Amino acid sequence: MEKVKTIIIAVLSTIIVAGLAFYLIRSQKEDATPTQTPEPVAEEQPTPEPVQLPPALELTEMFSETDAGYTMGYPKDWTYEVQGEGFRTVIFNGASGTEAYRATVNIQTIPSKENGGTFATVQEVMDDLKAQIEKDESGKVLDEQELAYTTESKEQLSGIQIAAEYALEGEVFQQWQIVVPRADGKAFNTIAYTAPASIFLAFQPTAQSMIQTWAMVE
Repeated sequence: MEKVKTIIIAVLSTIIVAGLAFYLIRSQKEDATPTQTPEPVAEEQPTPEPVQLPPALELTEMFSETDAGYTMGYPKDWTYEVQGEGFRTVIFNGASGTEAYRATVNIQTIPSKENGGTFATVQEVMDDLKAQIEKDESGKVLDEQELAYTTESKEQLSGIQIAAEYALEGEVFQQWQIVVPRADGKAFNTIAYTAPASIFLAFQPTAQSMIQTWAMVE
């Protein structure tokens, strides 16, 4: 009988996405062209108001496929596509014709070096992903943090997460990217939430809820 190993991802995700939101607010202010030179202000500047995020969509469906090696909840109106064989990529997004269609959560399984792959560590995987983002001059990594998670058997493992942005066909996209190792050392999982900047915060709670239901199958 298959055993499901639940992964509990620390709530650092809230911090990194809030940091991304603050970066965007700050960038908009810096890009604005003033009509006159402002006078120096001696008093303290007010603290920016926290970003109010919409509620997450209810996760009523469960993705479960032995070959993928994990399960994950997703909303009723979302769909998924499985690409490749063996070490697979699974892409979730909303229904065609809706805003959510352009918001994607994808999970890619990458074999480790000891299992015939290229990368030996989480950092090597993340460095390769960052290089892909930054190979175009529009690509920027905005923040990087360690990410702690705990298996069902209370084993403590470490991953990495980043916030990034890039331009595609003249439109700015934002990305929350996570890399975590499998407990058996045979593979890494990369999990990414990507959306146009205009809707990134609207579907971020749903993406976070989905990722928090992710569980590996042994």
